[in-house]
Amino acid sequence: MRPAGVALAAALAFALAPAGCAGARDGPGNDPPAGADPTGGLTEVRVLADESLRPAFDQVETMFEAQHPSIEVVLAYGAGIDLARQIAGGEPAEVFATDDVSAMATAGLSEKAAVFGGGRLSVAPLAPAGEPFVAFVKEGAAQRIFTDTGILRP
Repeated sequence: MRPAGVALAAALAFALAPAGCAGARDGPGNDPPAGADPTGGLTEVRVLADESLRPAFDQVETMFEAQHPSIEVVLAYGAGIDLARQIAGGEPAEVFATDDVSAMATAGLSEKAAVFGGGRLSVAPLAPAGEPFVAFVKEGAAQRIFTDTGILRP
């Protein structure tokens, strides 16, 4: 009977293996973040941004991805009002950024938008997956990029 008890203990130990072993992601508390690929891939956040914001948003994308390695930002640029019409028509995206206040209104996002520099920059989440990016845009490092590129003036 003693060898059977040892075998049972070994089987239980294997089944309850710590992180890094097979099955480590199984079980409560080990679920991937909301919006993440359950296979461990990247979460993609599509940002529609006004073409005039390209110099700043290219830098913000790089900085954001460095601090959030599980999130890949995909930037799509265009005229703010055209992007707003696309959003109103159902274009899939997680974030909208523009320097055109009327474009934010056209997209129906004025109340959700974070507005900077007296309306010179408006950023709004379109889906929960976009909220970390919008929060990052509100932070000091991103704000510094906007100031350095001339979008926001001190």
